[in-house]
Amino acid sequence: ESPAEAPEPVEGEVPEQGLKILEAVGQGKGAFTSQIYTDIKLSGKSFERHAKKLMELGLLGMRKGKIGRNVLHFFFLTDKGEGIFDQHFEFKARLVEKDVSEVVGMLEDSGWVFDKEGKRLIFEQNNKKLVLVIENSFDRKKIEGDLRETPYFIAVSEGVRNLLLQEAAKRAYKKGPLTVYVAAPETFAKSAKFERIDFA
Repeated sequence: ESPAEAPEPVEGEVPEQGLKILEAVGQGKGAFTSQIYTDIKLSGKSFERHAKKLMELGLLGMRKGKIGRNVLHFFFLTDKGEGIFDQHFEFKARLVEKDVSEVVGMLEDSGWVFDKEGKRLIFEQNNKKLVLVIENSFDRKKIEGDLRETPYFIAVSEGVRNLLLQEAAKRAYKKGPLTVYVAAPETFAKSAKFERIDFA
């Protein structure tokens, strides 16, 4: 049974440790297992037990993602999980202000140009078009929309990166295999390379 089809959870069914997991995931404090249980100071076994309960309640979903040779379990809030998160925690879908002019300059020097709205960088060559989003928002709906357009991202903070990877895992869960390419501005400025994450 998929999380989307799980029965409506009863408020009292979500234990305190489960709410802590939902809070950490919902606020972008982690995307994969060890990030989350480290943030909320749970043991791996305890996290596994509580995460399983949340998945049975249809509040939390998981998708495996591969980074290099490492296979990680990426967690995300289901639609119902987002509802419970919104009831319990105040979280604003804020923008992260960060100077990315060095990265933008590098890309523009390589032939990338901003679209008309100035929100995406586009590179066209030999009838191929690549779109890159500089993701600076904690807005899940915006990130979800961006993932429909492109797999290439510069994520301006660790929290934004975590939400981006959660939404990618959720999209892979719903739609099938997905590959995303993500870099932080600092690392991209030095190496001009993305980290590839393959979601099964």
